[in-house]
Amino acid sequence: ALEVIVVSGAGTLESAISSMRQSGAFDYLPKPLDKVSDLSLAVERASEYRRIRLEREQLMAQVTAERERLRSVIAHAGDAILAADAEGVVIAANPAACHLLGQETLVGQDAWTRLPPPIAVLLAHWQAFEGQRPAVTEVPYPGDAVQMVSLTSIPRNEQEQGGGWVMVLRDIAFRLEPGRTLG
Repeated sequence: ALEVIVVSGAGTLESAISSMRQSGAFDYLPKPLDKVSDLSLAVERASEYRRIRLEREQLMAQVTAERERLRSVIAHAGDAILAADAEGVVIAANPAACHLLGQETLVGQDAWTRLPPPIAVLLAHWQAFEGQRPAVTEVPYPGDAVQMVSLTSIPRNEQEQGGGWVMVLRDIAFRLEPGRTLG
């Protein structure tokens, strides 16, 4: 799409507003031009605006592609990955997390009511005492399992939005098949 600069002898405020709104014109210059440099400056501004707009579109496409790659990695990870916002509402959960917690879906739900008690207690202690520092610990889990739990905070952005935490759970219990022994 090209940037349009309207140069018109009908230099009324109404025609300028109409050109900008209806035609999507970038700029409006009334005739006669005071200086040719006015037109040159308008063309430079339009060119810079177009360059910035195209660069933004390219960056947005890169962000979208990276987001999709990250979603794919998380979805196919063997470890359970769960993220919640500052209020404890689940904002991301991979299939392994849904399976581990016995839920069809977790996104949009309160993490505190969905986590088993040992994990919820660990999370509460981490938030109360560790603050923003990453932590890794082992937690007994139902069914003779042991989960290695990694917790890290999601930093807030400049507008004080975001925050929350990410949890990765990995079953680290060593199990022998029935009838087998070590050695």
